[in-house]
Amino acid sequence: MSDPLEMMDHMTRSEEYDPAERYRDFRELFLGTDQGVRVLREIMSWGYVNTTMLPPVGPVDINRLTAEAGARRLALQIWNCCLRPPATRPPSQNVREKEK
Repeated sequence: MSDPLEMMDHMTRSEEYDPAERYRDFRELFLGTDQGVRVLREIMSWGYVNTTMLPPVGPVDINRLTAEAGARRLALQIWNCCLRPPATRPPSQNVREKEK
């Protein structure tokens, strides 16, 4: 499936994506090879993760700042998916079992 538009039709919705599988996929994709690390660094630079988004002097363009904040949010979301394993919940206990 090499057509990007066709790929979009078959993409899994986020709520259907198992968090543990997402974590493994992102780590493998971005941290599993030197190439993946280079791509992740590029995404982080596009997202202004290690720089300020505000100009050093002069007026602030709110539209540009808003777009850059969106890029930063996406870059940080990718970063979090790579580095933060999903929380594991202890098995839930039945309320009646607790009372006994």
